[in-house]
Amino acid sequence: TATTRGRVPKTLAKLRRGEPVTVVCWGDSITVGADVEPHEAWANRLRTELAACFPRARLTHRNHSIGGTKTAQWLQNGDFPGLPKQNPEKCRFDLVLAEKPDLVVMEFLNDITFGEDVLERTYQAIHDAFAARGIEWIIVTPSQKVPSDFNLGEMKDGQPRLLDAFLRRFADRHGYALADTAARWKHLHREGIPYFALFANAYNHPNAFGHGLFIEEILRCLEA
Repeated sequence: TATTRGRVPKTLAKLRRGEPVTVVCWGDSITVGADVEPHEAWANRLRTELAACFPRARLTHRNHSIGGTKTAQWLQNGDFPGLPKQNPEKCRFDLVLAEKPDLVVMEFLNDITFGEDVLERTYQAIHDAFAARGIEWIIVTPSQKVPSDFNLGEMKDGQPRLLDAFLRRFADRHGYALADTAARWKHLHREGIPYFALFANAYNHPNAFGHGLFIEEILRCLEA
């Protein structure tokens, strides 16, 4: 995978020294943990794993996630042209910033419908806000969803989706950490596992095993 190490040094140093650290998970229904038990969802597992790996850590963990949302909706208080309106009291980017996080771990499978122009504008705006506040960022390339025609060629082609390729370039350009979960899912067929088998809802919500692939890649970002 293209998962990176060593790009969240401030957060890692605070975790090791036992200083207060605020980690915010931000995303869509997968980050919510839809269709799995709470302890199986990657966002909740991250809190558990960090506590185990860094027993001295004084960790504050928050999850700002809403099913069905996309990044651009959060930046416009839930009202993005052409998309269903979201609750403006909850779908707000300033709620993420208000936590004053040391680290944001972000996953949005729903962004796969955006073209590169919207992705560039949206992620650049997030970058500007995070950079101004010294926030470190782990960008998670998302899992798969079932294609409308159950196209096995998509499962086996080994090629990144437009979103995945964009996120890899964006993370490299700005020096952000990348948890390349998408590459793990693309490789599953070589392990004899059709990714269709890793859904809890037969469409796009990972089961507990699928969430495990997320947490493994995210934890690699927290290695020195």
